Amino acid sequence: MHECGVKLGVHHQRRYGKPFRLAKELIEQGIIGKLLRVEFGAGNLFEYGSHNFDLSAYLAGCTKGKWAMGQIDYAQWNVVFDTHNENTALAYWEYANGVQGFAATGRCADFVGSHNRAVGSDGVIEMGPRDKDAEGKHLRYRVFGKKDWQYLDTQGESVHGQTSSSAPWPISSPAPGPAADSEISADKALDGTEIIYAIWHSSRIHGIVELPLRADDNALISMLNDGQLRPR
Repeated sequence: MHECGVKLGVHHQRRYGKPFRLAKELIEQGIIGKLLRVEFGAGNLFEYGSHNFDLSAYLAGCTKGKWAMGQIDYAQWNVVFDTHNENTALAYWEYANGVQGFAATGRCADFVGSHNRAVGSDGVIEMGPRDKDAEGKHLRYRVFGKKDWQYLDTQGESVHGQTSSSAPWPISSPAPGPAADSEISADKALDGTEIIYAIWHSSRIHGIVELPLRADDNALISMLNDGQLRPR
């Protein structure tokens, strides 16, 4: 909350979609045992990827990162909404609660095998599976040791649904304190953005980045400006 009492929400609306709400329920019910890792395969880390970092944090039950590392390729000019985005990335990070995250973007995006994935000690949940057997289906889980996937009815809603249902949420509660914060409050978005910036910084220094992030620049932009990256 701003010092003047104004709250800010970021429209990370995808977390309200049925595939993700139902997946969260499965995790909380312990269907896949202890949650170990959340994954996503998407176009990029920042523009489209910001939604996936929000979804990863939602599924993991934590927004604060402990460390992050990654490598990126930026060979082809890729500017979306006046913002540079890498072409391909592989990234790994860990949340404060011990759940780890993995992201693959660009030409590596299909490595995950689904749009989003949750891996537990006893099984796996896939949101937006990409294989032919799952065509037209948007959420499934499988318990290790059992052959067949179990599909859940999302009433036709895909991982790309819920474009407006979060509109009433952001700043309507008059109650003070953390309990009044929206699911899509700006501090949650800031935590996710820090992990993205840490991954870009990791690519720059070729090593793990401990969080909170101490670099005060956008490493991707800095690498462009100093000639380390020269996209066509």
